[in-house]
Amino acid sequence: MRIAIGADHAGFELKEHLKRMLAAGGYEVDDLGTHDTVSTDYPDYAAAVAHELMQGKADRGILVCMTGMGMTMAANKVKGIRAALATNPEEVALTASTTTPTCWPSVSATRNRKRPTRWRASSSTPGSRVAGVTSAGSTK
Repeated sequence: MRIAIGADHAGFELKEHLKRMLAAGGYEVDDLGTHDTVSTDYPDYAAAVAHELMQGKADRGILVCMTGMGMTMAANKVKGIRAALATNPEEVALTASTTTPTCWPSVSATRNRKRPTRWRASSSTPGSRVAGVTSAGSTK
């Protein structure tokens, strides 16, 4: 399972922790930046992870910024992406099979460190992430 991960400067520290934790769990992690704490623009990293997912270069994605909201909005601008904000381990477990990437806030880093244990791989593919939902948004 290949996971694309990206963060802005505010999410850098958590991204690095998640990267190590995921690699230790046997996941292949593709770090798309940022690579330090110098101020950056989060939409660049949201777009990089979203495009990696849509091109089939990654199976799942994680984005981290201060609140997680900016990454969520920016990633959702890429056609076919269904990014979701997950603020606690329970939300991560609920969104893991229906969305990618999952966007995490760095503001509660202690709680965030528990998320990978609740994050599950999904067999869904970009463009078909939510079973039972049509392209118009109505349920089947």
